[in-house]
Parts: sequence; structure tokens; C-alpha cells
Amino acid sequence: MERRIDELEDAAEARAAAAPARPPGLEPGGPSSFPPRLPPGPPPRQAVAPSLHVNVRASGISVDGKILTQEDAVKRFREAGRQQPPPRLVMLAEPDVPHARMVEVMDLAKEAGLTHISMSAKFSGGGTAPPPR
Repeated sequence: MERRIDELEDAAEARAAAAPARPPGLEPGGPSSFPPRLPPGPPPRQAVAPSLHVNVRASGISVDGKILTQEDAVKRFREAGRQQPPPRLVMLAEPDVPHARMVEVMDLAKEAGLTHISMSAKFSGGGTAPPPR
């Protein structure tokens, strides 16, 4: 048995000696430009940011379906801004809300640390956007 092991070791050494030289950095155990192999199993999960839904109406603000005063909305934005990862803010404007009000609420959210913000607006009438002016 030992003789067979010696023969296998000799054959492996002969193959290694006959193999072409590897470029610097690619020798076994050396650094390479390839990323390290991942362990077997499912890929690591990335943290997915939740969404915070804000509906801006002429009568006030609702956050995730709960009607809040502006001060309470700011508190909720600050709480959300401390989460890791911070949530995405999805803003919806009712047709009667001026653009300046949407920008004001968006600025409050940014000041609280929420930077991923998307906006949407409801149109009254036929459901399509009016033509640009």
C-alpha cells in the first residue's frame, strides 16, 4: 500500500513539474483576480428595504394608512430614517394637493434621513396625465 501511495505522489510531482508555469499571482494559494468561492448553499440574502407609504392630501398626511399631524409625520420619518436599511418612501399626491406641498413633505423626509423617495400623483378625470404646457 505504501508503494502505491509513493507512486501516486511521484506521478503528481511529475505532472506539476511538467505543467506550464502559472503567471505571478496565480500560483496555488496565491492572490488572484478571481473572487473567493462562496460556500455551498443558497446565496447570502441582501437586506431589502421596506417601503413607507405616504399619502399627501389637502386635509393632511397619512403614513402607512394612518392619518398623522405634520409633527407626528416628522417623528415617523425620523424613526424610519434610523432603520437599517432605511425604507424607501413612496409618496402619493391627491389631485388637489399643490406641488409645493409635496416638495415640503419630501424635504421633511430628506431631513429625517430618508433619501430613496418616489413620487406619484392621482389625476382627476380620465386617468391620464394632462398634456405638458
